[in-house]
Amino acid sequence: SAGRTTRSLHMWRVVNDSPIQRAWAVFELTFMSDPECQRPIEGGKPLSSDEPLRMASQTVKAFDGQTDTAWLSACSPCATSGAYIGQMFDAAKVPRCIDVTLASDPQYRPTALRLEYWANATFGWKALSTFWDLIGGRQRLTTSWRRPGSRFAIRNSALASGGWRIAEVRFYEDPDCLKQAHGLMFSNEGDAADAARGSDSDVETFFHADCCAQKPALEQEVCSGCQSGESLLGVDFITNDTSIQCLQLIQGGVAQLRGSPMFSTERVTLLRWSGFAFDEVYTWEALPMNEWVLLGVGKQRSALGSGLGCNDLEGWEKCSVGPSSEPNTTGLASAFSALINTSNASSLSRSALGENGSEALQWICSTYKSLGLCNESYLEDADCGGLTMRVACRASCCLCADSNPEHCRTGVVIDDALPPWFFLVVGGGGGALLICVLISAVSWKVKCCHGTKLCGSCCRIVDRCMRRVPDVDCEQK
Repeated sequence: SAGRTTRSLHMWRVVNDSPIQRAWAVFELTFMSDPECQRPIEGGKPLSSDEPLRMASQTVKAFDGQTDTAWLSACSPCATSGAYIGQMFDAAKVPRCIDVTLASDPQYRPTALRLEYWANATFGWKALSTFWDLIGGRQRLTTSWRRPGSRFAIRNSALASGGWRIAEVRFYEDPDCLKQAHGLMFSNEGDAADAARGSDSDVETFFHADCCAQKPALEQEVCSGCQSGESLLGVDFITNDTSIQCLQLIQGGVAQLRGSPMFSTERVTLLRWSGFAFDEVYTWEALPMNEWVLLGVGKQRSALGSGLGCNDLEGWEKCSVGPSSEPNTTGLASAFSALINTSNASSLSRSALGENGSEALQWICSTYKSLGLCNESYLEDADCGGLTMRVACRASCCLCADSNPEHCRTGVVIDDALPPWFFLVVGGGGGALLICVLISAVSWKVKCCHGTKLCGSCCRIVDRCMRRVPDVDCEQK
């Protein structure tokens, strides 16, 4: 197929750079124009080491968008450089990422691939990059493939009877599990769809490592699950600018009437790709079989959220970037600002309002609490790192269930300051009493209103307070 054109960079292919025990199966292959593997290079025509007739019917299966079909090489077994598959383009192209899905069975995939391009009729095919340590399933191969820190994984470091199930694992870049890192999930079993179920935000689904299915028949008969270190579930970040310092994890273990639970392990190890292999970062012990745990590097495990207790996260503030960064509460905020500046009648602090009043209102936990905004309309408000108010303002917004603080138990926010209407009521009542006293004092002398019951009542009150002889006319009323 190379003789069809002499134009450089018009043809690209991947070649097996290691022997393959049986045949080479490629389920999907896409050349990408960007290092983030987001933009496919369109318009390519399939090419492979197959004969023309077979290429027309079989090679196309690696480019049909279906992961249940695959191109299977004609060679079986395949020696190093014995097979290739790629695409030919009408114009010069330069792939910056290879999105490839390989077989989960190691007998049908190489451990290394070599990316080549057609130079010209004189020099032929030229190697550009080589990717080692390939696994089964979907992989995105870029220049960062061998760089340290581009991949992290967790491994069972103790027996997982019946296999290992991960209902959900989340990787975080900070020690408090606040800044989540996202990437492409993978496992050493090669099933990309199964690996994705371990981080799909749904604890009802799970990644399941069998660890027995791919062993020889004699070993399968005595296989009891995943032995220590046999299963690996990880995430590929494509680039190497990520450092994982915390995990949130829940296993899919099932309790047994006797013995240890099924599908869970007591020990889990975090691994970091060094450029040549996965190195151990930290190991946690005594993990529960099916409960959420927070795993900080260098710290023992804790229940999710237990480290914070029922407290607000210090320093949390709603992100002020973007046109819709503030809730629609300008009028209410202004009213509270006025109350604070006049009578200190609200628990909303001056620091939350800032020097410019409502215009500089800080949307922190105490602000939402004081303005009565702890409801579903605002619980998803987030800071610039993506942390929502639902997580950050647990105490202020009464989100701790049985551990809620005192102000939540009455269903209202407790405010130690006197409400504004209190002064109106007291002032009004005091004024009425003063008027009554003045009227009584004058009327006691002039007796202009002794004919009414109200006047009589006022007279008796004043007489008792001043310890004088009651007025006869008032007593008769």
